[in-house]
Amino acid sequence: MRVLAVSALVLALAVAGAAAECVRPSTNLYPMTSACPAFAACGTAFCSCVGATGNSNASTCLANAPAATCASVTSCLATQQMCLAAIAAYSTNSSSPCFMLGSSIQVAAVSAATSGFANSTMQKSCQYSVCTAMNASSLTSCNFGVADASVCMMPSVAPTPQPTSPTGTLPANFAAAIVAQLRIQGAAFATLLVNNYNGLAAAVQVDLAGLLQIDTSDIVITNMVLGSLVVTFAASANAGVQPSVLNARLQTATTANWLTSTQGVYSTVSNETLRVTSAPALLSTAAPGAVTSAAPTTAPTTTGAGAVPPANSPSAAVVSVLASVVAVVAAVVAL
Repeated sequence: MRVLAVSALVLALAVAGAAAECVRPSTNLYPMTSACPAFAACGTAFCSCVGATGNSNASTCLANAPAATCASVTSCLATQQMCLAAIAAYSTNSSSPCFMLGSSIQVAAVSAATSGFANSTMQKSCQYSVCTAMNASSLTSCNFGVADASVCMMPSVAPTPQPTSPTGTLPANFAAAIVAQLRIQGAAFATLLVNNYNGLAAAVQVDLAGLLQIDTSDIVITNMVLGSLVVTFAASANAGVQPSVLNARLQTATTANWLTSTQGVYSTVSNETLRVTSAPALLSTAAPGAVTSAAPTTAPTTTGAGAVPPANSPSAAVVSVLASVVAVVAAVVAL
């Protein structure tokens, strides 16, 4: 009788679908909810795929999918994970509400591609989300393969985008001698873009000014996006340096040791040595003759009370002569 009672209890637990213990990874890529619309869209698509009604939360909607089978859930989960992995594309758009999530997924995907998918953040995050979703289901015997291999697969890593067109907006009344893009190679820029964007931008601005041999105030960073770090910037025409000269200096970025300030900021998240390995892209230049050969200076006041004539003007010479005469007269009177 005791054996029968125990057997009945085991059977009851199996029928009831006892929840599995889901191991949450130290870094979980896929939260329960997110401000990223693409994340919500992946969840809604999954719930629709399994036939859930009245629930678009991927973590719980299997409870509302009475017709779901192991085969249909396997297919829908695999599609959902590919959908989530594709959010990495938003890592190139810092103004998107999906930027932070996309950056995290992109960094995790690159790491998995480099070090292996097994036990990676991507695999563990997928397994956790799958386990959480299945705990809402009465399907207790679905087999997703070793380490959930049939639903948690290594996504193909999209190549990092090459600089193509300028992004961001120049300040009002800013006349650009050149607008350009360059890529600084580094694997940990996502953290800085999220947590210290302004500090990183300031450091890059200082380094670019040194590379181009102009004042820091004549450099404007219009945008920075992940991949490794693509920087779009403009150099002011007020610097008084011809676009051809600026471009020639810019092209030394692949050989010059110039990333001192940027390296300092980057060292707070990684000890990797930064470098520029591909030629910067010149996106636009000022019209011929638009840049003077020397930086403009503020002209002195030439009219009104207290006016000071320009140093090389005829009136300046007259003032100088009169001053000399007055000095001589004063000396004679003193005698």
